[in-house]
Amino acid sequence: HRLDNNAKALFEKVSAYIHEHYMEPLSIHELARQNGVDENRLYYVFQKYAGMGAGQYLTSYRLNRSREMLKNGAASISEIAKSVGYSDPLYFSRAFHKRFGVSPSTAKRVQE
Repeated sequence: HRLDNNAKALFEKVSAYIHEHYMEPLSIHELARQNGVDENRLYYVFQKYAGMGAGQYLTSYRLNRSREMLKNGAASISEIAKSVGYSDPLYFSRAFHKRFGVSPSTAKRVQE
């Protein structure tokens, strides 16, 4: 049971950190190192509690945040990309399209 408690605590700690710092350049390697575990352990814990690896979790969280920002409509796609941790708007657009099946500009237009 102790291992399960440690796994849940690790997931909660790292996911909370992601929620607070998703706009910064985060690496899974660095997240693992900060928490004294290896990347495989982090992957296992996220797979167990989120159904996906930590990298996928981070991407998913960033893209969901960006979709909320697009709904609010004030910022440009480039500004939104930067604000959720993507330095390259084109890469952001591709990731967004892959996740939601529409481009950010289409999603933005739907909201207007």
